[in-house]
Amino acid sequence: GYREWEQARWNRYFALLKQQPGIVVTGIERQGSSYVVSGLRDPAAPDPSGKTWGVNVDAGKVSFDLHPFLSLNTEFAAQRELQAARDVITNRIIRFDSGSSKLATGEADHIDDVTAAIKRLHGVSITITGRADETGSPEMNENLSTERANRVAEALVVQGVDPSALKVIAAGNTLPLQSGSTDWARQVNRSVSFSVGGK
Repeated sequence: GYREWEQARWNRYFALLKQQPGIVVTGIERQGSSYVVSGLRDPAAPDPSGKTWGVNVDAGKVSFDLHPFLSLNTEFAAQRELQAARDVITNRIIRFDSGSSKLATGEADHIDDVTAAIKRLHGVSITITGRADETGSPEMNENLSTERANRVAEALVVQGVDPSALKVIAAGNTLPLQSGSTDWARQVNRSVSFSVGGK
């Protein structure tokens, strides 16, 4: 009777495990008094290790061999879409010519990408950080980085981004994206970058 009662608890536990979104159980192997669960787990799904979902079993007796997969579950697909939008924003920089705060024609597509990504996110704030390379005086670099950040903010607002979601920071040459004084480093640092936060 006790064994049947204990097995019933484990059956309930495994039934609940199989109901967890983003987890597909393909096998349950008993090894003595322990179990090995094999299957698939979406990277966005919570780790089932140590969880019992209210069933009175010893979670330490269960080990998992779960391989990653991308679930078609709407919740996880939506999370991946939002993360992809964040990545577009944070990985994009808008470059400028030396001594200029004018948006170059070739950077327009990057502004479009950032705009589209921002519109897929809701309830976030976007910090726009303007930079300059190390040439020029600190005052000139401060002004230049401010103008660059403002030009990008204006371009985003023109394309429909809520201005209250934007915050402008002027870093001058104090927060370089690329260290060194090579032409490549200076090109990278004559730029505007983005970060995403909550409102």
